[in-house]
Amino acid sequence: MSKQLIKLLAETGNTKLDKTRTDQILIAGLSLAPAMESGTELCPSRSEGCTSVCLFDQGRGKFSNVRQARIKKAQLFLENRRLFLSTLESELDAIERKAEKQGKTAFVRLNVLSDVAWELVAPSLFKRKIRFYDYTKRFDRMDRYLTGKFPWNYDLIFSRSEKNESFCLDVLSSGGVVNVVWRTRESIPDTWFGYHVIKEQDDTDVWWLGKVSQVGGAFAKGSAKLDQTGFVL
Repeated sequence: MSKQLIKLLAETGNTKLDKTRTDQILIAGLSLAPAMESGTELCPSRSEGCTSVCLFDQGRGKFSNVRQARIKKAQLFLENRRLFLSTLESELDAIERKAEKQGKTAFVRLNVLSDVAWELVAPSLFKRKIRFYDYTKRFDRMDRYLTGKFPWNYDLIFSRSEKNESFCLDVLSSGGVVNVVWRTRESIPDTWFGYHVIKEQDDTDVWWLGKVSQVGGAFAKGSAKLDQTGFVL
């Protein structure tokens, strides 16, 4: 892997993050190629359904240059961890300064596509005035989060798949929040297993703020509308 500098964080170009940006919120995301796209597994708890509807293949991910850029970032993370982390630290510092100058709260999503345990890989990232958050399907990560073993400024949302519904209920009963995907916006119910469903989940990526034991109701996009694995309800 070449040591040429690669821009890691993006503040624009992701529909969900773009919707979240406001006069009070500065937001950025890190899009590493997920699953085995880089040659190494970066989504260890993915399911068949998760893989088949992956956002890596949706939206801008349909363009080869975008896909290759995400793969290069993942390969840099895997092959030259020191350079990757020093670059990420520098970009996070810049975002922190920018947010402070503009009087905004900075949010950073480190796993836009992947499911890396950043709390273990690089705990120094969280020594900043930035709100970090991620979605995960990893039981081990969510357990650590729910038992208070996470950085104070790093939040996790558990994502339902066709394989982990029982664990979703455990997460909700423990005060966590869960993301669930339905076929259409109209089919999103008011409650799921008795828990309130937030229907504005697709309008902002920080819908989870201040929420306890609630469900984020998303609706399927692109090829996900055709899912038959049970990932989409």
